[in-house]
Amino acid sequence: MDFHRKRYGFITGILLLIIGLPLQAEENKEQTTEQATIRAEVCSGCHLEQYEFMKSSRHWVVGDERTAVNLTECSTCHGEVEEHVLSAGTKTEEGLTAFSPKLTTMTVPEQNAVCQTCHKNENFVHWNVGSHAAEDVGCVGCHRMHEHDKVLSKATQPDVCYTCHTTVRLQSNKPYGHPIREQKMACTDCHGP
Repeated sequence: MDFHRKRYGFITGILLLIIGLPLQAEENKEQTTEQATIRAEVCSGCHLEQYEFMKSSRHWVVGDERTAVNLTECSTCHGEVEEHVLSAGTKTEEGLTAFSPKLTTMTVPEQNAVCQTCHKNENFVHWNVGSHAAEDVGCVGCHRMHEHDKVLSKATQPDVCYTCHTTVRLQSNKPYGHPIREQKMACTDCHGP
């Protein structure tokens, strides 16, 4: 009985937050950021670990107009989250964009398009004609958004690349070659993604 009372109390709280969100005026950026934080806090009810990480990530920089916190927070990448929230997490197909292979029905190009709405600078111009795209390797195949992204560090990036590029791992263990093991360079110092 206690479980049901807590669940309905949680759902009621979420409903009140969602219903109240459209009523808030968006007169300035501070209010928009505050509104986004309230919506993200709704998600944190179930996804606390991901929320805490995102708050400290580059995707949550308050002054940068390109980041999720300044756009529409979690729904910037995950689409319309209302049905998911209203169903207490049971509905995942109702407009919600999931990137987990177990949950998504999107193709790799569709997943990549979500990332490329913001990440479209000169580093990604040739992505669609590259070998990763040709092999149906998506952004989330290597990158992690809700935890430490090992691709962004010279110390850990090679291990991510070596997951698929096993012969390169073998070559990097030879007594001569690029100083990858010494963490003086990473794969992307020379190779574009």
